[in-house]
Amino acid sequence: MENMYQFDIFGKTLRLQTTDGNEDDLIRVVKYYMDKVKQIYDANPNRAQTEVLTLAGITIADELFSLAKKKNIGMPDAERKNSESISEIENLLDNLQ
Repeated sequence: MENMYQFDIFGKTLRLQTTDGNEDDLIRVVKYYMDKVKQIYDANPNRAQTEVLTLAGITIADELFSLAKKKNIGMPDAERKNSESISEIENLLDNLQ
């Protein structure tokens, strides 16, 4: 069953749906996005609404990318294995000193 969630942003009503039925997660995501929009708008009240919305999306994408990079998510297997091998070698070298 698909759940619909409705929210307002800059006077426009948007509707989102979740196919996994977890409306609470969708609400948390929208709240997080709205908090970013407010933070950017409060710091830049003269920017166009579309710029504020775009900057909020890019900011969140950057946060996600940074988190994925820290967790080695999204790295090809060979690159991840190389990174893990380098970390192991660095640990061994540290233990030798």
